[in-house]
Amino acid sequence: MKRNAGQSAPLNGAIWKGGAETFVHKGINGRWRDTLSAEESARYERMAVFELGHECAAWLKGGEAGVGRS
Repeated sequence: MKRNAGQSAPLNGAIWKGGAETFVHKGINGRWRDTLSAEESARYERMAVFELGHECAAWLKGGEAGVGRS
């Protein structure tokens, strides 16, 4: 995907320094755990439920309807 990033990134990646390849990162489950604090993570989850509703927020979190995985 990274090799063909220019084909799928907005404006062929022209808006990012270094091009589309800098936009595409290796997908690793749980990567956010090293980025967000516990407080930030809890705030995100509250906002997701507020904005999307319980079912959609659970799908976003876990990938399955009605299932929220940690």
